[in-house]
Amino acid sequence: EGEAEPPAEGEAEPPAEGEAEPPAEGDEAKSADGDEVGSVKSEGASGVSTPAPSTPVRPLSPEAAGATQPVARSAPAVAMIGQSKVVIFGGETEGEDGKVSLEDFLTVDLSAGRLRWNEIPVEGDMFLPRKGAAICTVGDVVYIFGGIHKDEEEDKEIVLEDFVMLKPEGDVMVAELIPLMGSAIPDARAFAMMESISDSSLMLYGGVNEDPLNDAFIFDCNKRQWKLVYRADPSTCEPTGALATIHAGKLLTVSSTGGNRFDVVATLDPDLSDNYSFASCMKNGVSKQLDHLEKFFNMTEGAFGMADDAEKLSESFDVLMKVMAALFNARSRKEAIELELDCIEETLFMLNKSKIPTTANDKRLEEARVQWETIANLTPEVKEAVTPVQEARSEGIKKQIKEGTEKAAAYRKEFLESPIFKYETGFKGAYPLLDAAHSKLGGFDESVKELTHLANMFEFPEAVEDLTACVAECHEDLRNAKDVWDFSSLVEVQFTKWRSTLWDSINCEEMEDQTKGFQKDSKTLPKKIRDADCYKGLDDAVKNFLTSVPLVADLRSPDMRDRHWSSLMKVTGKEFTIDEKFSLDNLLALELHKFADEVGEIVDCANKEAKMEVSLAKLDQVWAKVEWVQIKHKDTDYNTIKLGEEDFEGLEDNQVMVQGMMANKYMKTFEEPITSWNKKLMMVADVNNIMSEIQRTWAYLESLFIYSDEVKKELPEAAARFKKIDTMIKSILKEACATKNVVESSCKEGLYKELENQQGELEKCEKALADYMESKRRAFPRFYFVSTADLLDILSNGNNPVKVMIHMNKCFQAIEKLTLDTENPGAGKRPKAKAIISCVGKETIPFKSDMGLDGKVEDYMNLIIDKMRSELKLHCFDSMQAYNNPKPRHEWCFDWSSQLGLVVNQIYWCSEVEEAFDKMAAGDAGAMKKYSEQQVQQITDLIATTRRDLDKPSRQKIMN
Repeated sequence: EGEAEPPAEGEAEPPAEGEAEPPAEGDEAKSADGDEVGSVKSEGASGVSTPAPSTPVRPLSPEAAGATQPVARSAPAVAMIGQSKVVIFGGETEGEDGKVSLEDFLTVDLSAGRLRWNEIPVEGDMFLPRKGAAICTVGDVVYIFGGIHKDEEEDKEIVLEDFVMLKPEGDVMVAELIPLMGSAIPDARAFAMMESISDSSLMLYGGVNEDPLNDAFIFDCNKRQWKLVYRADPSTCEPTGALATIHAGKLLTVSSTGGNRFDVVATLDPDLSDNYSFASCMKNGVSKQLDHLEKFFNMTEGAFGMADDAEKLSESFDVLMKVMAALFNARSRKEAIELELDCIEETLFMLNKSKIPTTANDKRLEEARVQWETIANLTPEVKEAVTPVQEARSEGIKKQIKEGTEKAAAYRKEFLESPIFKYETGFKGAYPLLDAAHSKLGGFDESVKELTHLANMFEFPEAVEDLTACVAECHEDLRNAKDVWDFSSLVEVQFTKWRSTLWDSINCEEMEDQTKGFQKDSKTLPKKIRDADCYKGLDDAVKNFLTSVPLVADLRSPDMRDRHWSSLMKVTGKEFTIDEKFSLDNLLALELHKFADEVGEIVDCANKEAKMEVSLAKLDQVWAKVEWVQIKHKDTDYNTIKLGEEDFEGLEDNQVMVQGMMANKYMKTFEEPITSWNKKLMMVADVNNIMSEIQRTWAYLESLFIYSDEVKKELPEAAARFKKIDTMIKSILKEACATKNVVESSCKEGLYKELENQQGELEKCEKALADYMESKRRAFPRFYFVSTADLLDILSNGNNPVKVMIHMNKCFQAIEKLTLDTENPGAGKRPKAKAIISCVGKETIPFKSDMGLDGKVEDYMNLIIDKMRSELKLHCFDSMQAYNNPKPRHEWCFDWSSQLGLVVNQIYWCSEVEEAFDKMAAGDAGAMKKYSEQQVQQITDLIATTRRDLDKPSRQKIMN
């Protein structure tokens, strides 16, 4: 535990756990097999070498970087000096006005205790900043070639071809521009590979200059000379240049044949260039060419000499063939030989230019030209000499060709009808037949070769065209047939393997993908063979299997039951047993591709039935738990019932689902439970709806017909009817609450019919009540502006004025209620009204005398109107008496209601204005002005009053 002590100043940090110790000075990193580990060039950078794997690499933190922390950059040149020092030169960074090329020279010593950047000053020859330069080290000398310089003035990039050597001298690097010299000079380039190949030489390879370059040069550091060692077509390189390095002294390149991977590795040994001399190769080649030509010319002259003996020509066919072959070669090779002679002459000229002696070959060429000219001159004479014999022999040869053609045609007819092209033969039976046909055609090939040679020699090559075409077509058909049977064997082997797969192990997706691949590959077979039975059979087999695979996948559905397998046996007319030995082959034996529609329908039926089975099970499970939501009815011992919101939504969804199952053509298997649930859910919906209506009507009628003595007196017949309804509904509610389950209670025999009867009886009670309410509205017209529910509440509580007070603001404008002398009158007694309470602000108008609330509700409501009017008149008179007596107006207004204050204020304003006019008429000219000042003072007093701390009702009154 705890932290390790840091290393002492000047000591190197120990490697972290898992890191290898750095190699001792002078050691070289070795790979596992003992070979030296070469450096690897990274893509897009030149000569990037990584340290040996055994060298520990530590990250450079900003704190440890020192004052020479380099700017961020792209495409620098990177190399290694020895095993532990990294050299970085140039690159490109973002400047204020865009991209800027760099020319700084940095190093990092990987073996140091702390990794620090060191910027080395560069002196000597001036060179341009750049990116993408090629860099390498030979010993402690750094070489840099090319790169791309950004010309900021013209805003363009220039590909460079300069060659710079940086040599360490003390604490600086001295730059020297090395002139390009040698037998071949490298072109300008960037992003090339440059690495040392010995202690005194380096190699420059590839790079880019608009297009990729594919050449290699070696630079001798001592002689300062370039030498071209390799050049090839640049189109074979990657567009961004070749990916290359030096490994084990050889150039190693990596490229791609296409796609996203590098899959071609090539090597080039630069030492081979010293072992080959173009000049010596050219000299030896010319000698060999002249040897072949001289040999040909001598044989031709010898054959022409045989034409002088006419008798021997007639007797010996071999002699005739030698003469005819010489004539044919002289005639057919004329242009080629003349071209070869010209090429030899050009080669000798180049060798002579390179100061290589060619005297002997020059003489041989001259003699060869003379000999060839002689042969050309002799050709017509020889031709004339052999013509009679040629004509005599031609008829026999033509007869042989005709017989060979007829024989080949007969074989071709037999060949096309052979079992090779019948799919029923099978690939195992086809291969021996293919071998036999190939052997047979081999014999025809020999015959065609011989007859073609004769036809060419005797100058009627068109005679063998039919024979050649016939045999060629047989060969083509044989190759095509073999391609089909090769593909068929591949397909059949795979199909056989799949057929042996047990039922539980079948991978339909894999089979379908591979079979689609077979179908696609079969389209690549030659079009000519596609009319053959072997191809059609193969194509049908693949198509049938491809058709069967989805059907097999469907049949593997877990929804398949015994009844569905029985249906499949009935459709296919074949019996089978599904057990642990049941395989794909047993199923494919049913020839499913012939019953695709029927199988699809069976599987569809299984899937639909499975869904129905699951849905029915879910219905049983869900509705077994659904119970009525019970709500206590007022202050009674009874509860009303209803469906919960979620249960009601579920009911609607389940009804739609069951209706869908009813419409499904596969419902026969589950017809009874589906029909049963359809009836149950419909009954639940109907009972829920009618119960909601009955409970709503019953609840508000109950307070009238059960608890209102006045209604009982007015409607005795309806009250008696409702009492029976009340007893029945309470009985139904009690039973439903005891049962709890919605489906069970809703589906009881005769329940819905009884509910319909009770609903009819309630409608009769409602009609009687409506007539009763109409009579009340006529007695007190303000009831017309009250809702039916509120009116029922008023009428049901007519003998209890305390409960009627909550409806006062619905019958009288701006009156909230009356102040009663008691809120709890004794039995048979009614309270008296003592004041009016306004619903606007907070105002109370006390009555001069109490008002009794006796009799029917409509009677004392009419009395309230009269009482309200009379009391307002009395209060208005009192208010007039108190105006400015003794309180001023801004204090007086708080003692009276706003309505009365406004009325009295207007009365006094009119009176005072008239008084002012009278005074003016009497001669007091300033009377109106004085009254105006009085009004301004009263308004000022009101304004001052509003600034006081007032409660909300008082502030509202003063603002009025």
